[in-house]
Amino acid sequence: MKKTIALSVLCAALLCCAEAGAQLVIGGGFLNRNANMKTTMAYQDSSYRTRMGVGKGYYGGVTFNYDIWKGVGVSLGTYFSYSKHEEHYTEAIGSWEYKYSANYEQKEIDVPILGTYRHEFFPEFYTWVYMGPEVRIGLSVLGNKQRVSSYDDVVDWEEPIDFYAKNEKGESIWRKFDIGFMIGTGVQYYGVRFDMGYSFGLLERSNEGIKNVLDVQKARYETVLVGHFFVGLSYSFLNDIYNK
Repeated sequence: MKKTIALSVLCAALLCCAEAGAQLVIGGGFLNRNANMKTTMAYQDSSYRTRMGVGKGYYGGVTFNYDIWKGVGVSLGTYFSYSKHEEHYTEAIGSWEYKYSANYEQKEIDVPILGTYRHEFFPEFYTWVYMGPEVRIGLSVLGNKQRVSSYDDVVDWEEPIDFYAKNEKGESIWRKFDIGFMIGTGVQYYGVRFDMGYSFGLLERSNEGIKNVLDVQKARYETVLVGHFFVGLSYSFLNDIYNK
């Protein structure tokens, strides 16, 4: 959190020092998180890949844009994101059927540091493309999972979910910090801006290592890379600086 505050202060300082070509952009929108997972079966020396959704939600925050030279610039921002994920499935054991469900909410701080290019069609209408690294700081992934017997529709098992809680070995299910790489594009007209893009997760998030090591027939290792698609609206201030 201290690093996030320091980066935000740096962004504000750069904005105050800029003589021209600066924008303050405030906005937010929709995001869809997904995970690219690779599961390695240790006892078979084989692996398979899957892709699954891990939450839909929203994001919001502030960005400072600086035009350095002929439309080429840099963008520094700080965003808060929230998403929620739900899963449901059934399992038959003999003549009994059980309904399982799980849900969790994920909260995160994202700090993108991007290179930008702005093409101006006329003074009030621009298009943008941008790309660059993004620091991600996980705040929480909390939820609940349970099992319901279809016979009497009563919850017979329930357990909380906390991906960042430490176990007796000092390990959590997920690691809090990640580095992403963001690419995107946008259109701006009279200060109103539309954006869409994707942020690829680059660091391993799973912290579980080899699972079920006591049962060699089920031993496996799982790697998880988390990314998200986003689309949003924002409003930019200080546009008159561009037009001078």
